[in-house]
This record gives sequence, C-alpha cells and structure tokens, in this order.
Amino acid sequence: KCAAGYCRGGESREPRTDMKYTPSAYPLLIREVLDHPPKTKAAIMQAVQERYGAKIDRKAVGRNLELLKAFGCKIHKSDDGYYIGE
Repeated sequence: KCAAGYCRGGESREPRTDMKYTPSAYPLLIREVLDHPPKTKAAIMQAVQERYGAKIDRKAVGRNLELLKAFGCKIHKSDDGYYIGE
C-alpha cells in the first residue's frame, strides 16, 4: 500500500523490501514469483521473502495457490512444484 493506493513494486520490477505487505497481498506476491522452472512451496516462500521481504508460511502458500486458481490463474503442479501455465 502506498499513498496513491496499492502498487506492485519499484521501477523495473525491482524488489520492494521497504514496504510491509499484509496477508491480502500474498496472492499477488506468489503470482509474481511463479515462473519456470516450477517452484516448491518452500522455494515460493523463499522467493517471496528475498524479493519482497514478506514472510509467508507453507499453509498460507497452499491457501493462496488455491485462491489464485479460483480467480482463474492457470496454476499447475508437477513433480517439481507449481508454475503458471497457459
């Protein structure tokens, strides 16, 4: 959240560890770190913390992956983890 409302991050997709993210931002943060290769829940947790400074637990990752699917994101699971598909 910023003065102008809600925003995604810094210039050129730079991490914004200076912002405090609330659980309502977790779906967006998870969506931003999901790409190829697939990521396990632990790797998603680590990527969110490194990129945004937000600590998220495994249960929250699972709940938010399901929430993203419910909102129409094409989240797929392979033996190697989760990824965004077409």
